[in-house]
Amino acid sequence: MTTKRQQAASRRNGAKSRGPVTPAGKAKSARNATTHGLTAATFVLPCESNERFLALRDSVFQIYAPANEAELLLAKQIAGTMWQLERFASIDTHAVATQMDLTETQVREQFTELDPATHLTLAFLDLGNSSRSLQNLDRHQARLRRQLTHYRNELLAIQTIRRQKQKLQNEPGNAQAPHNQQVIPFPAPRNDSSAA
Repeated sequence: MTTKRQQAASRRNGAKSRGPVTPAGKAKSARNATTHGLTAATFVLPCESNERFLALRDSVFQIYAPANEAELLLAKQIAGTMWQLERFASIDTHAVATQMDLTETQVREQFTELDPATHLTLAFLDLGNSSRSLQNLDRHQARLRRQLTHYRNELLAIQTIRRQKQKLQNEPGNAQAPHNQQVIPFPAPRNDSSAA
């Protein structure tokens, strides 16, 4: 239990703090709440390559060629989701490899001959039985795959609508599209709250 004097001293010292000053300090402070990065708002974590992410993003932009802000936003979401799926593949691989390293001595005591496939299987089973980490990885990967499909479908739908509008405007005799032209409905957003 802290005394009133200690509380007053803490308040005085806290009032003197101005927080991080340098850009590096501010960037580090912004990541203070990051626990595992699996649902991070920023796509690239400090242990990952920003250059590789930018290459992936540029590749997605080249494939989908976004023509407006809405398409650009969805293309960014596609790139970010693909990046997160790659992160999960890496985590999955490293989790099993780490488990193999941690249990190697114990496994070698139980088996006189141990081929790599058996060692891998035992590590996988041990990891699956001892924690829920593999289940959590699978759950996050399934959610990301659904998101990726959703973002792709949304992007392709709005690109189709844009192209149809452009085609109507470019038809001979349609210098300007009439006000009573058929409106192409935008797909209604799905409620994915049950999937989360």
